[in-house]
Amino acid sequence: MVCGIGCLGLTQDAYLLRCVRDIFTHYLHRFPVKTIRNYTTTFHPFLATLHGEVRLPVLEELRKVFLEVVRDNYLARRNISPLHLQVALSLLTELLQRNTMDWLEILSCSLLLPLLELLLTLEEQTTKRLATDLLQKVLQEAEDQGVPSRRVLVDQLRELVGRHMSWSSGRLFRVLRVVAVLHRPLLLEALPHVTRAVTRTEEKRGTGLDHTLR
Repeated sequence: MVCGIGCLGLTQDAYLLRCVRDIFTHYLHRFPVKTIRNYTTTFHPFLATLHGEVRLPVLEELRKVFLEVVRDNYLARRNISPLHLQVALSLLTELLQRNTMDWLEILSCSLLLPLLELLLTLEEQTTKRLATDLLQKVLQEAEDQGVPSRRVLVDQLRELVGRHMSWSSGRLFRVLRVVAVLHRPLLLEALPHVTRAVTRTEEKRGTGLDHTLR
């Protein structure tokens, strides 16, 4: 059904776009990513939808809308059920594993920053592990494939540091340590931005050097 609606032209009809967003929003968490019963494996229906046999422009538009829904209604929502968030994270990982090159650039560009910000706040261990697994997959594939460009990834780290250095420095450095383990060259390239953010934070506070930050 989603593919059929997509073929009608989401970019030209706000109502159709809203319908597809609503379907993704309300049904994403209602199915497990994978179920094995009586030697039969059943997958989440969106896996087929997002790799459907429709024209590539339609598929690309559906994927874009899907990632926007995940970003806005799952990763960025702080009151979401951990179980719902776990399904979303697992589904993203499965999509990336199934067809890395189809998903790597668009997922990295649209969801890397929200994923890093999510990791700043996560305490529940299962959800944190799934989020870290997804981050690991994204960064390792980005390093191996060279997609997206290093500049795009550094820009997202720069944005993360700029937003959170002043208020969540402890959590921020914890996430940056994870990035250092998963993709050391990326963090090394982003270090000048981290240094500048530390300096700006010290200047705003007006208390001199902060040895905790340094």
